[in-house]
Amino acid sequence: MAASAAFPVFGARCWPCQSNYINIQPAHQQRRLANQAVRSDALTTKQDNNAASIPPSQQQEALITLVRAATAATVFTALAATIPSPALASEWHPRRNLRRIRDSVLEGGARAKTRQQENASRLLAQARKEQAAAQSAQAKSQDDLLYQVQSAAKRAYRKLQRTVRGESVFSIGVSGGNRPDPASYYPNSSYPSGPEASSLGWWVVTFALMGVAYAKWGDNLKLLWRRGPNSEKGRWVRDRSLGGKLVFVPDATDAPSSSRPLWQDDEDFTTELASVAAARTGGVGDARPTSSSAAAANRGNNVVVENLEPTWWAPPAPVGYVSASRKEDMIKQSKQTLRLLEDSKLRGEEYALSDLITLRRICHEGGGISVKPSTESGRDAILRAGVRFAMQASLRPNPSNDLGGYEPGRFISGLAGDLTVPSKRAITITHGEVAATCRGALIDAEAAFRAGDQNRVLISLGRLVATLAAFPLPQGSAESELVGRTIQAQTTLEFRRAVFLAAGSANIHIAPIVAEMMGFDPGQVMEQLKMQISVSAAQAAAQAVQRGEESE
Repeated sequence: MAASAAFPVFGARCWPCQSNYINIQPAHQQRRLANQAVRSDALTTKQDNNAASIPPSQQQEALITLVRAATAATVFTALAATIPSPALASEWHPRRNLRRIRDSVLEGGARAKTRQQENASRLLAQARKEQAAAQSAQAKSQDDLLYQVQSAAKRAYRKLQRTVRGESVFSIGVSGGNRPDPASYYPNSSYPSGPEASSLGWWVVTFALMGVAYAKWGDNLKLLWRRGPNSEKGRWVRDRSLGGKLVFVPDATDAPSSSRPLWQDDEDFTTELASVAAARTGGVGDARPTSSSAAAANRGNNVVVENLEPTWWAPPAPVGYVSASRKEDMIKQSKQTLRLLEDSKLRGEEYALSDLITLRRICHEGGGISVKPSTESGRDAILRAGVRFAMQASLRPNPSNDLGGYEPGRFISGLAGDLTVPSKRAITITHGEVAATCRGALIDAEAAFRAGDQNRVLISLGRLVATLAAFPLPQGSAESELVGRTIQAQTTLEFRRAVFLAAGSANIHIAPIVAEMMGFDPGQVMEQLKMQISVSAAQAAAQAVQRGEESE
Protein backbone atom coordinates (compact mmCIF):
# COMPACT_ATOMS: atom_id res chain seq x y z
CA MET A 1 0.00 0.00 0.00
CA ALA A 2 2.88 2.32 0.76
CA ALA A 3 4.57 1.31 -2.44
CA SER A 4 1.51 2.13 -4.40
CA ALA A 5 1.33 5.56 -2.71
CA ALA A 6 5.02 6.40 -3.24
CA PHE A 7 5.33 4.92 -6.68
CA PRO A 8 1.94 4.94 -8.38
CA VAL A 9 1.64 2.61 -11.28
CA PHE A 10 -1.71 3.57 -12.64
CA GLY A 11 -3.50 6.91 -12.58
CA ALA A 12 -0.39 9.07 -12.03
CA ARG A 13 -0.21 12.72 -13.27
CA CYS A 14 2.56 14.19 -15.43
CA TRP A 15 4.32 16.96 -13.47
CA PRO A 16 5.06 19.36 -16.35
CA CYS A 17 1.55 19.39 -17.74
CA GLN A 18 -0.47 17.86 -14.83
CA SER A 19 -2.14 15.39 -17.17
CA ASN A 20 -3.06 11.77 -16.38
CA TYR A 21 -1.05 9.03 -17.98
CA ILE A 22 -0.57 5.28 -17.51
CA ASN A 23 2.86 4.24 -16.23
CA ILE A 24 3.60 0.78 -17.54
CA GLN A 25 6.77 -0.75 -16.00
CA PRO A 26 8.34 -4.22 -16.29
CA ALA A 27 7.41 -6.92 -13.70
CA HIS A 28 10.90 -7.26 -12.18
CA GLN A 29 11.06 -3.51 -11.53
CA GLN A 30 7.67 -3.63 -9.84
CA ARG A 31 8.79 -6.50 -7.59
CA ARG A 32 12.00 -4.64 -6.64
CA LEU A 33 10.11 -1.52 -5.72
CA ALA A 34 7.69 -3.54 -3.62
CA ASN A 35 10.56 -5.19 -1.69
CA GLN A 36 12.16 -1.80 -1.03
CA ALA A 37 8.90 -0.50 0.37
CA VAL A 38 8.57 -3.55 2.70
CA ARG A 39 12.12 -3.06 4.02
CA SER A 40 11.52 0.64 4.62
CA ASP A 41 8.40 -0.11 6.67
CA ALA A 42 10.27 -2.67 8.72
CA LEU A 43 13.12 -0.26 9.48
CA THR A 44 10.70 2.43 10.57
CA THR A 45 8.92 0.00 12.88
CA LYS A 46 12.25 -1.11 14.42
CA GLN A 47 13.32 2.46 15.15
CA ASP A 48 10.04 3.17 16.87
CA ASN A 49 10.47 0.08 19.03
CA ASN A 50 14.05 1.10 19.98
CA ALA A 51 12.93 4.58 20.97
CA ALA A 52 10.23 3.12 23.11
CA SER A 53 12.75 0.83 24.84
CA ILE A 54 15.07 3.79 26.03
CA PRO A 55 14.59 4.55 29.71
CA PRO A 56 13.25 8.02 30.66
CA SER A 57 16.35 8.97 32.66
CA GLN A 58 18.57 8.63 29.58
CA GLN A 59 16.11 10.58 27.54
CA GLN A 60 16.22 13.44 30.12
CA GLU A 61 20.03 13.44 30.16
CA ALA A 62 20.12 13.58 26.38
CA LEU A 63 17.66 16.44 26.41
CA ILE A 64 19.69 18.35 29.03
CA THR A 65 22.88 17.81 27.01
CA LEU A 66 21.15 19.11 23.92
CA VAL A 67 19.91 22.21 25.79
CA ARG A 68 23.39 22.89 27.16
CA ALA A 69 24.94 22.61 23.73
CA ALA A 70 22.36 25.00 22.31
CA THR A 71 22.96 27.47 25.16
CA ALA A 72 26.74 27.33 24.66
CA ALA A 73 26.34 27.90 20.93
CA THR A 74 24.10 30.89 21.60
CA VAL A 75 26.57 32.45 24.07
CA PHE A 76 29.47 31.86 21.71
CA THR A 77 27.56 33.47 18.85
CA ALA A 78 26.74 36.54 21.00
CA LEU A 79 30.36 36.95 22.06
CA ALA A 80 31.53 36.60 18.50
CA ALA A 81 29.09 39.32 17.42
CA THR A 82 30.53 41.78 19.97
CA ILE A 83 34.08 41.28 18.73
CA PRO A 84 34.85 43.44 15.58
CA SER A 85 35.54 41.36 12.54
CA PRO A 86 39.10 41.62 11.24
CA ALA A 87 39.66 43.62 8.06
CA LEU A 88 40.12 41.72 4.89
CA ALA A 89 43.64 41.40 3.63
CA SER A 90 44.61 43.75 0.82
CA GLU A 91 45.44 40.79 -1.40
CA TRP A 92 42.11 39.07 -0.78
CA HIS A 93 39.84 38.70 -3.75
CA PRO A 94 36.43 37.12 -4.01
CA ARG A 95 35.99 33.85 -5.65
CA ARG A 96 35.87 33.58 -9.39
CA ASN A 97 32.14 33.08 -9.58
CA LEU A 98 31.48 36.06 -7.28
CA ARG A 99 33.86 38.19 -9.34
CA ARG A 100 32.09 37.17 -12.51
CA ILE A 101 28.73 38.01 -10.96
CA ARG A 102 30.05 41.44 -9.88
CA ASP A 103 31.51 42.14 -13.32
CA SER A 104 28.31 41.14 -15.02
CA VAL A 105 26.29 43.40 -12.71
CA LEU A 106 28.62 46.35 -13.32
CA GLU A 107 28.62 45.79 -17.06
CA GLY A 108 24.86 45.59 -17.06
CA GLY A 109 24.60 48.89 -15.14
CA ALA A 110 27.08 50.59 -17.48
CA ARG A 111 25.21 49.36 -20.53
CA ALA A 112 21.93 50.56 -19.05
CA LYS A 113 23.41 53.97 -18.29
CA THR A 114 24.88 54.19 -21.79
CA ARG A 115 21.52 53.31 -23.29
CA GLN A 116 19.85 55.99 -21.17
CA GLN A 117 22.36 58.61 -22.32
CA GLU A 118 21.95 57.58 -25.95
CA ASN A 119 18.19 57.77 -25.62
CA ALA A 120 18.43 61.21 -23.98
CA SER A 121 20.78 62.46 -26.72
CA ARG A 122 18.51 61.10 -29.42
CA LEU A 123 15.48 62.72 -27.83
CA LEU A 124 17.34 66.05 -27.44
CA ALA A 125 18.48 66.02 -31.08
CA GLN A 126 14.97 65.19 -32.19
CA ALA A 127 13.58 68.04 -30.07
CA ARG A 128 16.09 70.48 -31.53
CA LYS A 129 15.29 69.35 -35.05
CA GLU A 130 11.58 69.80 -34.39
CA GLN A 131 12.22 73.26 -32.89
CA ALA A 132 14.28 74.34 -35.92
CA ALA A 133 11.60 73.03 -38.24
CA ALA A 134 8.96 74.94 -36.30
CA GLN A 135 11.00 78.16 -36.45
CA SER A 136 11.63 77.81 -40.17
CA ALA A 137 7.95 77.12 -40.75
CA GLN A 138 7.02 80.17 -38.68
CA ALA A 139 9.47 82.38 -40.59
CA LYS A 140 8.20 81.03 -43.88
CA SER A 141 4.63 81.68 -42.83
CA GLN A 142 5.54 85.25 -41.85
CA ASP A 143 7.25 85.81 -45.20
CA ASP A 144 4.26 84.38 -47.00
CA LEU A 145 1.93 86.59 -45.01
CA LEU A 146 4.05 89.67 -45.74
CA TYR A 147 4.15 88.81 -49.42
CA GLN A 148 0.40 88.36 -49.47
CA VAL A 149 -0.14 91.70 -47.73
CA GLN A 150 2.20 93.48 -50.14
CA SER A 151 0.56 91.85 -53.13
CA ALA A 152 -2.89 92.79 -51.87
CA ALA A 153 -1.76 96.38 -51.28
CA LYS A 154 -0.31 96.62 -54.79
CA ARG A 155 -3.45 95.19 -56.33
CA ALA A 156 -5.64 97.58 -54.34
CA TYR A 157 -3.49 100.55 -55.34
CA ARG A 158 -3.59 99.61 -59.01
CA LYS A 159 -7.31 99.04 -58.88
CA LEU A 160 -7.86 102.39 -57.19
CA GLN A 161 -5.69 104.16 -59.74
CA ARG A 162 -7.48 102.56 -62.67
CA THR A 163 -10.82 103.38 -61.10
CA VAL A 164 -10.08 107.04 -60.34
CA ARG A 165 -7.82 108.05 -63.24
CA GLY A 166 -7.91 105.14 -65.57
CA GLU A 167 -4.11 104.95 -65.42
CA SER A 168 -1.52 102.37 -64.64
CA VAL A 169 1.19 102.61 -62.00
CA PHE A 170 3.95 102.41 -64.59
CA SER A 171 2.41 104.92 -66.99
CA ILE A 172 5.66 106.55 -68.02
CA GLY A 173 5.42 106.97 -71.74
CA VAL A 174 4.36 109.20 -74.56
CA SER A 175 0.63 109.55 -75.05
CA GLY A 176 -0.95 109.83 -78.44
CA GLY A 177 -3.56 108.39 -80.71
CA ASN A 178 -1.01 106.80 -83.06
CA ARG A 179 0.10 104.23 -80.50
CA PRO A 180 -1.41 100.80 -81.29
CA ASP A 181 -3.73 99.18 -78.79
CA PRO A 182 -2.55 95.74 -77.62
CA ALA A 183 -6.18 94.61 -77.50
CA SER A 184 -6.38 94.94 -81.29
CA TYR A 185 -3.90 92.09 -81.68
CA TYR A 186 -6.04 89.83 -79.51
CA PRO A 187 -9.67 90.47 -80.44
CA ASN A 188 -10.97 87.35 -78.71
CA SER A 189 -9.11 87.89 -75.43
CA SER A 190 -9.59 90.15 -72.46
CA TYR A 191 -6.16 91.82 -72.84
CA PRO A 192 -6.18 95.15 -70.92
CA SER A 193 -5.68 98.42 -72.64
CA GLY A 194 -2.13 99.83 -72.79
CA PRO A 195 -0.73 102.32 -70.26
CA GLU A 196 -1.72 105.90 -70.70
CA ALA A 197 0.48 108.93 -70.20
CA SER A 198 0.55 110.02 -66.55
CA SER A 199 1.77 113.10 -64.73
CA LEU A 200 2.63 110.88 -61.76
CA GLY A 201 5.43 109.22 -63.70
CA TRP A 202 6.91 112.54 -64.72
CA TRP A 203 6.82 113.71 -61.10
CA VAL A 204 8.75 110.60 -60.06
CA VAL A 205 11.42 111.28 -62.69
CA THR A 206 11.61 114.95 -61.66
CA PHE A 207 12.12 114.16 -57.98
CA ALA A 208 14.76 111.54 -58.82
CA LEU A 209 16.74 114.06 -60.87
CA MET A 210 16.43 116.65 -58.10
CA GLY A 211 17.77 114.13 -55.57
CA VAL A 212 20.78 113.36 -57.77
CA ALA A 213 21.48 117.07 -58.25
CA TYR A 214 21.22 117.75 -54.52
CA ALA A 215 23.55 114.88 -53.66
CA LYS A 216 26.15 116.17 -56.11
CA TRP A 217 25.91 119.96 -55.71
CA GLY A 218 24.06 120.24 -52.39
CA ASP A 219 26.77 122.21 -50.57
CA ASN A 220 26.93 124.83 -53.30
CA LEU A 221 23.15 125.09 -53.51
CA LYS A 222 22.93 125.73 -49.76
CA LEU A 223 24.99 128.88 -50.12
CA LEU A 224 22.32 130.44 -52.37
CA TRP A 225 19.84 130.87 -49.53
CA ARG A 226 21.89 130.09 -46.42
CA ARG A 227 22.26 132.95 -43.96
CA GLY A 228 24.09 133.22 -40.72
CA PRO A 229 22.58 133.00 -37.25
CA ASN A 230 20.09 135.79 -36.60
CA SER A 231 20.45 136.88 -40.25
CA GLU A 232 23.90 138.36 -39.69
CA LYS A 233 26.00 139.66 -42.53
CA GLY A 234 29.08 137.66 -43.27
CA ARG A 235 30.30 134.77 -45.33
CA TRP A 236 30.73 131.01 -45.20
CA VAL A 237 34.26 129.65 -45.28
CA ARG A 238 35.68 126.14 -45.12
CA ASP A 239 37.69 125.29 -42.02
CA ARG A 240 40.47 122.80 -42.72
CA SER A 241 40.80 122.02 -39.03
CA LEU A 242 37.24 120.63 -39.20
CA GLY A 243 37.84 118.59 -42.33
CA GLY A 244 36.53 121.22 -44.75
CA LYS A 245 33.34 121.97 -42.82
CA LEU A 246 31.54 125.22 -43.68
CA VAL A 247 31.74 127.83 -40.89
CA PHE A 248 29.92 131.17 -40.91
CA VAL A 249 32.17 134.18 -40.24
CA PRO A 250 30.23 137.39 -39.48
CA ASP A 251 31.48 140.77 -40.58
CA ALA A 252 33.40 142.57 -37.86
CA THR A 253 31.61 145.92 -38.37
CA ASP A 254 28.04 144.64 -38.70
CA ALA A 255 27.94 141.73 -36.24
CA PRO A 256 26.07 142.64 -33.04
CA SER A 257 27.87 142.14 -29.76
CA SER A 258 25.19 139.83 -28.38
CA SER A 259 25.06 137.53 -31.40
CA ARG A 260 26.97 134.71 -29.75
CA PRO A 261 26.50 133.19 -26.29
CA LEU A 262 29.27 133.46 -23.75
CA TRP A 263 28.97 130.02 -22.22
CA GLN A 264 29.87 127.77 -25.15
CA ASP A 265 32.32 124.90 -25.32
CA ASP A 266 36.04 125.60 -25.56
CA GLU A 267 36.39 123.35 -28.63
CA ASP A 268 33.71 125.33 -30.49
CA PHE A 269 35.32 128.56 -29.35
CA THR A 270 38.73 127.44 -30.67
CA THR A 271 37.16 126.49 -34.00
CA GLU A 272 35.44 129.85 -34.20
CA LEU A 273 38.73 131.60 -33.53
CA ALA A 274 40.38 129.71 -36.38
CA SER A 275 37.53 130.64 -38.71
CA VAL A 276 37.64 134.32 -37.79
CA ALA A 277 41.40 134.34 -38.20
CA ALA A 278 40.99 132.73 -41.61
CA ALA A 279 38.50 135.39 -42.64
CA ARG A 280 40.87 138.11 -41.47
CA THR A 281 43.75 136.86 -43.57
CA GLY A 282 41.68 135.78 -46.55
CA GLY A 283 42.77 132.16 -46.13
CA VAL A 284 41.14 129.17 -44.59
CA GLY A 285 43.19 127.87 -41.72
CA ASP A 286 46.34 129.89 -41.05
CA ALA A 287 45.67 133.02 -39.05
CA ARG A 288 48.63 135.37 -39.15
CA PRO A 289 49.67 137.21 -36.00
CA THR A 290 49.64 140.94 -36.42
CA SER A 291 51.53 143.73 -34.76
CA SER A 292 50.08 146.63 -32.79
CA SER A 293 49.34 148.49 -36.02
CA ALA A 294 46.57 145.96 -36.77
CA ALA A 295 44.26 147.75 -34.34
CA ALA A 296 44.48 150.91 -36.42
CA ALA A 297 43.93 148.89 -39.60
CA ASN A 298 40.75 147.39 -38.14
CA ARG A 299 39.43 150.87 -37.40
CA GLY A 300 39.63 151.86 -41.04
CA ASN A 301 43.11 153.36 -41.24
CA ASN A 302 45.18 152.36 -44.24
CA VAL A 303 48.08 150.89 -42.31
CA VAL A 304 50.13 148.00 -43.67
CA VAL A 305 49.96 144.98 -41.36
CA GLU A 306 53.28 143.19 -40.97
CA ASN A 307 53.50 139.50 -40.19
CA LEU A 308 55.67 139.35 -37.10
CA GLU A 309 56.49 136.37 -34.93
CA PRO A 310 55.45 136.80 -31.30
CA THR A 311 58.02 137.44 -28.62
CA TRP A 312 57.58 134.02 -27.03
CA TRP A 313 58.41 132.19 -30.29
CA ALA A 314 61.99 130.98 -29.85
CA PRO A 315 63.03 127.81 -31.70
CA PRO A 316 65.79 125.97 -29.81
CA ALA A 317 69.30 126.13 -31.18
CA PRO A 318 70.45 122.86 -32.79
CA VAL A 319 73.08 120.75 -31.09
CA GLY A 320 76.56 120.14 -32.45
CA TYR A 321 77.75 117.35 -34.67
CA VAL A 322 75.81 114.09 -34.53
CA SER A 323 77.19 110.92 -36.11
CA ALA A 324 75.21 109.12 -38.78
CA SER A 325 74.71 105.99 -36.66
CA ARG A 326 73.45 107.97 -33.68
CA LYS A 327 71.19 110.03 -35.91
CA GLU A 328 69.70 106.88 -37.41
CA ASP A 329 69.12 105.49 -33.92
CA MET A 330 67.43 108.74 -32.88
CA ILE A 331 65.18 108.61 -35.94
CA LYS A 332 64.01 105.11 -34.97
CA GLN A 333 63.34 106.22 -31.40
CA SER A 334 61.40 109.27 -32.57
CA LYS A 335 59.20 107.13 -34.82
CA GLN A 336 58.50 104.76 -31.93
CA THR A 337 57.55 107.68 -29.69
CA LEU A 338 55.24 109.07 -32.37
CA ARG A 339 53.62 105.66 -32.70
CA LEU A 340 52.99 105.63 -28.95
CA LEU A 341 51.27 109.01 -29.18
CA GLU A 342 49.06 107.97 -32.07
CA ASP A 343 48.16 104.64 -30.46
CA SER A 344 47.14 106.36 -27.23
CA LYS A 345 44.73 108.54 -29.18
CA LEU A 346 43.28 105.51 -30.96
CA ARG A 347 42.65 103.93 -27.56
CA GLY A 348 40.69 107.02 -26.51
CA GLU A 349 43.35 108.26 -24.10
CA GLU A 350 44.84 111.72 -23.80
CA TYR A 351 48.38 112.46 -24.91
CA ALA A 352 50.93 112.06 -22.12
CA LEU A 353 53.29 114.91 -21.28
CA SER A 354 56.12 112.43 -20.75
CA ASP A 355 55.80 111.20 -24.36
CA LEU A 356 55.86 114.77 -25.68
CA ILE A 357 58.97 115.58 -23.63
CA THR A 358 60.63 112.38 -24.86
CA LEU A 359 59.88 113.28 -28.48
CA ARG A 360 61.23 116.80 -27.97
CA ARG A 361 64.45 115.51 -26.37
CA ILE A 362 65.08 112.83 -29.02
CA CYS A 363 64.55 115.24 -31.93
CA HIS A 364 66.75 117.86 -30.27
CA GLU A 365 69.58 115.46 -29.47
CA GLY A 366 69.35 113.92 -32.92
CA GLY A 367 70.45 117.15 -34.56
CA GLY A 368 67.07 118.66 -35.33
CA ILE A 369 65.35 115.60 -36.79
CA SER A 370 61.58 115.59 -37.23
CA VAL A 371 58.72 113.13 -37.62
CA LYS A 372 55.65 113.27 -39.79
CA PRO A 373 52.31 112.14 -38.29
CA SER A 374 49.89 110.18 -40.42
CA THR A 375 47.34 113.02 -40.72
CA GLU A 376 47.39 116.80 -40.40
CA SER A 377 44.58 116.75 -37.88
CA GLY A 378 46.55 114.32 -35.70
CA ARG A 379 49.62 116.53 -36.03
CA ASP A 380 47.66 119.60 -34.91
CA ALA A 381 46.08 117.66 -32.05
CA ILE A 382 49.50 116.62 -30.69
CA LEU A 383 50.78 120.20 -30.90
CA ARG A 384 47.59 121.50 -29.26
CA ALA A 385 48.13 119.11 -26.35
CA GLY A 386 51.70 120.39 -25.99
CA VAL A 387 50.43 123.99 -25.92
CA ARG A 388 48.01 123.15 -23.12
CA PHE A 389 50.75 121.50 -21.08
CA ALA A 390 52.98 124.54 -21.62
CA MET A 391 50.24 126.91 -20.46
CA GLN A 392 49.65 124.81 -17.35
CA ALA A 393 53.37 124.87 -16.60
CA SER A 394 53.47 128.66 -17.02
CA LEU A 395 51.24 128.99 -13.95
CA ARG A 396 54.00 127.58 -11.73
CA PRO A 397 57.10 129.41 -10.43
CA ASN A 398 59.54 127.21 -12.40
CA PRO A 399 57.77 126.06 -15.57
CA SER A 400 60.91 124.51 -17.06
CA ASN A 401 60.92 121.83 -14.36
CA ASP A 402 57.66 120.44 -15.74
CA LEU A 403 58.71 120.64 -19.40
CA GLY A 404 61.98 118.74 -19.33
CA GLY A 405 64.16 121.83 -18.90
CA TYR A 406 62.52 123.88 -21.69
CA GLU A 407 60.75 127.19 -21.26
CA PRO A 408 57.09 127.18 -22.36
CA GLY A 409 57.65 129.21 -25.54
CA ARG A 410 60.78 127.31 -26.51
CA PHE A 411 59.04 123.99 -25.84
CA ILE A 412 56.15 124.86 -28.18
CA SER A 413 58.48 126.17 -30.88
CA GLY A 414 60.65 123.05 -30.72
CA LEU A 415 57.67 120.69 -30.69
CA ALA A 416 56.22 122.41 -33.77
CA GLY A 417 59.50 121.81 -35.59
CA ASP A 418 59.59 118.20 -34.43
CA LEU A 419 56.10 117.59 -35.86
CA THR A 420 56.80 119.54 -39.10
CA VAL A 421 54.10 122.08 -38.28
CA PRO A 422 54.55 125.41 -40.11
CA SER A 423 55.33 128.31 -37.83
CA LYS A 424 52.22 130.27 -38.85
CA ARG A 425 50.00 127.29 -38.15
CA ALA A 426 51.68 126.66 -34.79
CA ILE A 427 51.25 130.32 -33.78
CA THR A 428 47.59 130.23 -34.79
CA ILE A 429 46.96 127.10 -32.71
CA THR A 430 48.74 128.62 -29.72
CA HIS A 431 46.81 131.89 -29.94
CA GLY A 432 43.54 129.96 -30.14
CA GLU A 433 44.36 127.94 -27.02
CA VAL A 434 45.46 131.10 -25.19
CA ALA A 435 42.19 132.85 -26.08
CA ALA A 436 40.17 129.83 -24.93
CA THR A 437 42.07 129.74 -21.62
CA CYS A 438 41.55 133.47 -21.07
CA ARG A 439 37.88 133.13 -21.86
CA GLY A 440 37.54 130.28 -19.35
CA ALA A 441 39.33 132.32 -16.68
CA LEU A 442 37.00 135.29 -17.29
CA ILE A 443 33.95 133.01 -17.08
CA ASP A 444 35.13 131.66 -13.71
CA ALA A 445 35.88 135.18 -12.49
CA GLU A 446 32.45 136.44 -13.56
CA ALA A 447 30.70 133.55 -11.78
CA ALA A 448 32.72 134.15 -8.61
CA PHE A 449 32.06 137.90 -8.87
CA ARG A 450 28.31 137.30 -8.93
CA ALA A 451 28.58 134.87 -6.00
CA GLY A 452 30.70 137.33 -4.00
CA ASP A 453 33.65 134.91 -3.74
CA GLN A 454 36.66 137.22 -3.77
CA ASN A 455 39.23 134.42 -3.52
CA ARG A 456 37.95 132.67 -6.66
CA VAL A 457 37.97 135.98 -8.50
CA LEU A 458 41.64 136.52 -7.63
CA ILE A 459 42.58 132.95 -8.60
CA SER A 460 40.87 133.27 -12.00
CA LEU A 461 42.49 136.65 -12.65
CA GLY A 462 45.87 135.20 -11.67
CA ARG A 463 45.42 132.48 -14.29
CA LEU A 464 44.51 135.12 -16.87
CA VAL A 465 47.53 137.27 -16.08
CA ALA A 466 49.99 134.33 -16.03
CA THR A 467 48.74 132.99 -19.38
CA LEU A 468 48.93 136.36 -21.14
CA ALA A 469 52.34 137.08 -19.60
CA ALA A 470 53.75 133.81 -21.01
CA PHE A 471 51.92 133.95 -24.37
CA PRO A 472 50.74 137.52 -25.06
CA LEU A 473 48.25 137.94 -27.88
CA PRO A 474 49.01 140.60 -30.49
CA GLN A 475 46.93 143.74 -30.25
CA GLY A 476 44.05 143.87 -32.68
CA SER A 477 44.07 140.11 -33.23
CA ALA A 478 40.97 138.17 -34.09
CA GLU A 479 41.29 136.13 -30.90
CA SER A 480 41.20 139.10 -28.50
CA GLU A 481 38.39 140.71 -30.50
CA LEU A 482 36.21 137.60 -30.35
CA VAL A 483 36.82 137.18 -26.61
CA GLY A 484 35.90 140.84 -26.10
CA ARG A 485 32.72 140.46 -28.15
CA THR A 486 31.45 137.52 -26.10
CA ILE A 487 32.47 138.97 -22.71
CA GLN A 488 31.00 142.39 -23.47
CA ALA A 489 27.66 140.84 -24.46
CA GLN A 490 27.19 138.90 -21.22
CA THR A 491 28.89 140.87 -18.42
CA THR A 492 28.37 144.22 -16.78
CA LEU A 493 30.51 147.32 -17.17
CA GLU A 494 31.40 147.23 -13.48
CA PHE A 495 32.84 143.73 -13.75
CA ARG A 496 34.85 144.49 -16.90
CA ARG A 497 36.27 147.67 -15.38
CA ALA A 498 37.29 145.83 -12.19
CA VAL A 499 38.97 143.07 -14.21
CA PHE A 500 40.89 145.54 -16.35
CA LEU A 501 42.17 147.54 -13.38
CA ALA A 502 43.14 144.43 -11.40
CA ALA A 503 44.92 142.68 -14.30
CA GLY A 504 46.59 145.90 -15.50
CA SER A 505 47.85 146.67 -12.01
CA ALA A 506 49.32 143.16 -11.75
CA ASN A 507 51.13 143.39 -15.12
CA ILE A 508 50.98 146.62 -17.08
CA HIS A 509 52.49 144.99 -20.19
CA ILE A 510 49.36 142.94 -20.80
CA ALA A 511 46.97 145.79 -19.99
CA PRO A 512 46.26 146.72 -23.67
CA ILE A 513 45.34 143.10 -24.46
CA VAL A 514 43.06 142.89 -21.42
CA ALA A 515 41.47 146.18 -22.45
CA GLU A 516 40.62 144.74 -25.87
CA MET A 517 39.18 141.62 -24.25
CA MET A 518 36.99 143.81 -22.05
CA GLY A 519 35.77 145.77 -25.05
CA PHE A 520 37.68 148.96 -24.17
CA ASP A 521 39.86 151.18 -26.32
CA PRO A 522 43.42 150.79 -25.00
CA GLY A 523 44.30 154.37 -25.96
CA GLN A 524 41.57 155.76 -23.73
CA VAL A 525 41.77 153.51 -20.67
CA MET A 526 45.54 153.23 -20.29
CA GLU A 527 45.81 156.74 -18.85
CA GLN A 528 43.19 155.90 -16.28
CA LEU A 529 45.07 152.71 -15.41
CA LYS A 530 48.35 154.57 -14.97
CA MET A 531 46.63 157.08 -12.74
CA GLN A 532 45.12 154.24 -10.73
CA ILE A 533 48.55 152.65 -10.37
CA SER A 534 50.09 155.96 -9.24
CA VAL A 535 47.35 156.51 -6.68
CA SER A 536 47.74 152.96 -5.40
CA ALA A 537 51.52 153.39 -5.14
CA ALA A 538 51.11 156.68 -3.25
CA GLN A 539 48.63 155.11 -0.86
CA ALA A 540 50.94 152.16 -0.29
CA ALA A 541 53.87 154.51 0.41
CA ALA A 542 51.78 156.58 2.81
CA GLN A 543 50.65 153.46 4.64
CA ALA A 544 54.25 152.28 4.89
CA VAL A 545 55.34 155.63 6.35
CA GLN A 546 52.44 155.57 8.79
CA ARG A 547 53.31 152.07 9.93
CA GLY A 548 56.93 153.15 10.41
CA GLU A 549 55.90 156.11 12.55
CA GLU A 550 53.60 153.95 14.64
CA SER A 551 56.36 151.45 15.22
CA GLU A 552 58.71 154.22 16.44
